[in-house]
Amino acid sequence: MIKVITGIFILTILATTAAVAKENPYAGLSDIEFSRLRVSLPDPKDQNWQTATMTRDEALKSQENKLLASELLPIWIRLSLRDSPEQTPGLLYTLLSLVDDPDPQVSMKSTIGLFRLGDYQDKAFNKMSNFFRSLTVKSVANGQTDEKINNFLAELSFYSDHRFDQGLYKVWESLSKLEGKNKYKISNIGYYLEKSGKQLQDIQDVWSPATDFVLPSSNGEIHAIARTCPFTWKDANGEEYKNCAKMIFLPKEGILWFGFCDYNHFFKLGDTVVGFGMMPGNVLFLVPSIKIIAQTSANASSQLKKLMIDKLEKLRRGERLGERSFMLRKVFGLIDIDTTKIQDARYQLQAPKFLGISFYDNAVQIEFLTANGSKEIITLNKKLELVGASVNGKQMPL
Repeated sequence: MIKVITGIFILTILATTAAVAKENPYAGLSDIEFSRLRVSLPDPKDQNWQTATMTRDEALKSQENKLLASELLPIWIRLSLRDSPEQTPGLLYTLLSLVDDPDPQVSMKSTIGLFRLGDYQDKAFNKMSNFFRSLTVKSVANGQTDEKINNFLAELSFYSDHRFDQGLYKVWESLSKLEGKNKYKISNIGYYLEKSGKQLQDIQDVWSPATDFVLPSSNGEIHAIARTCPFTWKDANGEEYKNCAKMIFLPKEGILWFGFCDYNHFFKLGDTVVGFGMMPGNVLFLVPSIKIIAQTSANASSQLKKLMIDKLEKLRRGERLGERSFMLRKVFGLIDIDTTKIQDARYQLQAPKFLGISFYDNAVQIEFLTANGSKEIITLNKKLELVGASVNGKQMPL
């Protein structure tokens, strides 16, 4: 009898749990799980709501409150779905009204918040796609669209939403007349389309698709665009060698770094991007970037393409690209190598391991670790001149 009652009790609990789960699929989810979940939103209702910090009337009272509400409402809506679903329709109604707010910042933040929730009847998606369709050469040139372009593209990319890719491609084509600094304002559209598999007309076919590239600077990490290109070059004797070219480009600043793919480490000091690498014989090579485009240039896009072709041809011919070199053996006092001691010679010629970069007072420090565990540091100023060197904390004479 007890077993029967126990069995009925367990079945009742299971049935109740199933009913609750069916009624609220978000019940029981942790905050971490729920914060990343796109949800199914109910129909909105024009009803009052109140949280611990704000009421509906307060949310719509001023621009400052609207901006705050546009950030908080998506969070409250998500939590209400799990904890108090009866509040969700009213909260959603307010968020939808903010999506259509005349203030561009309020509208943008609310649109992004709604899109991250999972959207309601494609309202956020349509808002974003209509914004892109509205772009013109004039609207991009006046500088009012930059933030929206980048933020909306980031959301489409993060959620792998490619429904508007073809429309975005038409937008890109319609803005092809942009030149100079205005061309860079839509560079992220081109980058997004490339990652989606589109072949853009103004990108050289020989170069790889653009990829994200992050390099350190005195102001923190800088995001750039990187491309590579395989090529063949001939030496003075006509011998052919296969190699690879690399370009690092900062569109907003018009800074282009160009060199071999052997340069694996980069930093930005002032207005210069520097690529560096170790070559045989413990020789540190540094290649500085060039400032290719003045902010008033009218033919920046064509200038960039011309430079890419010109620099690649120089690499093919084996010409130098303005690199500078430092023989670390000399810098750190290791000039005299007894080559009769093969083991010592190998040690002295073995390239040290790169450890890191640090910045201070318009200078950069590059730290290495040698084969025997010594820490070597060189300090360069903005002109890439050697102004300091140390081994295990001991300063070396220059």
